[in-house]
Amino acid sequence: MSANLKHISSSPVRERVSKEEWEMRVDLAAAYQLGHIYKWTDLIYTHFSARVPNTDEFLINPYGLMFDEVTASNLVKIDHQGNIVEDITGFGVNQAGFVIHGCVHEARPEAQCVLHTHTRAGIAVAQGLPWAKGLAAVTEVPAQIFGGAAERGTLERGRVADVVVWSGDPLELTSRAETVIIGVAVQSLATHQTKLLDRYKVLRH
Repeated sequence: MSANLKHISSSPVRERVSKEEWEMRVDLAAAYQLGHIYKWTDLIYTHFSARVPNTDEFLINPYGLMFDEVTASNLVKIDHQGNIVEDITGFGVNQAGFVIHGCVHEARPEAQCVLHTHTRAGIAVAQGLPWAKGLAAVTEVPAQIFGGAAERGTLERGRVADVVVWSGDPLELTSRAETVIIGVAVQSLATHQTKLLDRYKVLRH
């Protein structure tokens, strides 16, 4: 049995993007490979993203690829509203990934790269580790490791706090972000996809 495949002529991604974007793609793809090596993954349900230099666009993994399958060329480029600008895979992106990363990139222009992982702390809590220690492992402990414990890591008066309010336990895979507060501003969780969904809900009725 044979299949007749249609050849699609297209120039390589590297030739279509700026030098700065390609370098960012290479760095982000390398981060995905490190995430795979150090087991910072949860199958296909975590995301790393990076801002395309000098633009309002950012790069994120295609929905459906494992971390070790991500390359510089197959990273998806989207704008701050979630519209796809470049996607050679045709897989699109996970909406949950866009919501969290889009808010951070829009509110914090200085944040060139955002990493979201389902950590071993969550898994450890599921296996019996006290919940408080599991939460500390992804909040207070990283602040200590990176030298920011004097300002970040716990919710206290006078400290810097970027807060995500979850629908349930933040260490549970099925929980979702309901409110994102960066600095003192509540971020909109509306996306192009949610607006379309609301529109079609109205049309159906």
